[in-house]
Amino acid sequence: PWYAYMGGIFGAAWVTSAIYLAPKLGFATFQLAATAGQLLSGIVCDSIGLLHLTASTPTPWRVICTLFVVGAPR
Repeated sequence: PWYAYMGGIFGAAWVTSAIYLAPKLGFATFQLAATAGQLLSGIVCDSIGLLHLTASTPTPWRVICTLFVVGAPR
């Protein structure tokens, strides 16, 4: 399937962004932004049922934890 090739593309984008952004932002902030993005995209993918999975509504616990990561002090 088409999404099997996305890992290579996203991997190259990850390495490129780490090389350019980590020195400017600092490694901790870069990792925090990456983790927050993964959590947010995971909630969205679960809620729409991406990749033929069963759609599930976001629980308050997942949303609260994601907001704590997004709102962490930098």
